[in-house]
Amino acid sequence: MNIKNIAVIDDDIMTRTQLNAVLINAGYSCHVFESGADFLNFLEQGGQVDLILADIFMPEMDGFDLIAMLNSHNIKTPVFTMTSEGPTYLEMTRLLGAVNNLPKPVIPEELFNKINNL
Repeated sequence: MNIKNIAVIDDDIMTRTQLNAVLINAGYSCHVFESGADFLNFLEQGGQVDLILADIFMPEMDGFDLIAMLNSHNIKTPVFTMTSEGPTYLEMTRLLGAVNNLPKPVIPEELFNKINNL
């Protein structure tokens, strides 16, 4: 899979800033969003990405709800979920359709390995 455009969805500004910098430095185009609702608005306005990196625990719309919304709109863009809350939540998102997951803080090498294995 040819990944060029990546969405980062996280309510934590430090995570958004770090991942944005890491991804841009690696040659990806990065779109950052503070919430799942902001990202869905981006999609409704014609925005497109090749991969979604989404935090699980966010106000308004959490990662579980985001995946459910993507599924209900038949959006097949791969989703990697992220959390610092432990592997159980990450595995729960895989059952909903996330293709991979990452513990936080995200280790860039681990992220790139997972992207390359898509």
